[in-house]
Amino acid sequence: MLKLFLLRHGKAANPEDYDQDYDRPLNKKGVIQINQVGFKLLNEENEISQIISSSAKRTEETTLIANHFLNVKDVEFHSHLYLSSHPHIFESLQQLAKADSVLYVGHNFGISDIASYLTGENVNMSTGMLVEIEFEFDDWKMISKQSGRLIDSFAPDVFIP
Repeated sequence: MLKLFLLRHGKAANPEDYDQDYDRPLNKKGVIQINQVGFKLLNEENEISQIISSSAKRTEETTLIANHFLNVKDVEFHSHLYLSSHPHIFESLQQLAKADSVLYVGHNFGISDIASYLTGENVNMSTGMLVEIEFEFDDWKMISKQSGRLIDSFAPDVFIP
């Protein structure tokens, strides 16, 4: 059985403050969101053993904060996953995922679209949102449209006045 955790990066800094969207870091709210996700992942006692992430600044920071709680050794950052579409994410998971339980950290709209594609449910991921999808087989090459079951979702609740 395979498990896929999808995590949309936390809330990022304003785009007008940065020359390149790729370079935008998490803002204060985003850091708090991902710390909440990290606590949830830690308390769930999941067995995530691989993290695949976009290499954009905000996804990299999201990955590093989440991994502070998880302590996963196999962490990969890929520039080709920056703002990627769900077909590209799908193909990348089939090629890059090796572990039985994988955390993928990415961007909207691709991350919401891949969650919807794999589960057949309408999944709209807000910043910092985590979803867990389970598959009834043990080979990532077997994942396909509506082959996964949405097990859980978590949207951090952060209010900053």
